Amino acid sequence: MRNLRGRWSAAGYGEETRAVAVALAGPVLIQKLGRATLQLGLGIAVIGLLALWWTIIHWGDGLTSWTLAPTLLLTGFSTGLVWCRPARGPGRGGAA
Repeated sequence: MRNLRGRWSAAGYGEETRAVAVALAGPVLIQKLGRATLQLGLGIAVIGLLALWWTIIHWGDGLTSWTLAPTLLLTGFSTGLVWCRPARGPGRGGAA
């Protein structure tokens, strides 16, 4: 993510933690929790967005990628849980 001066901004680096969390969260837990991952993901998303809101209010102009990283990791993890779908096989209504 580039800022108005053409340089890479700290927000772009913070989003990388979110992308990693999205990729890792869903496929791992969907095997263990099944459909409950949707409810778990939405609950964690609410907590993560409230934490993100608090972080922005608390730090104000002092925001860095490191201050945003924990909350973006949490929201990315929840996004991975919400958007991941269980694998469909012959016994689950999918094609063989």
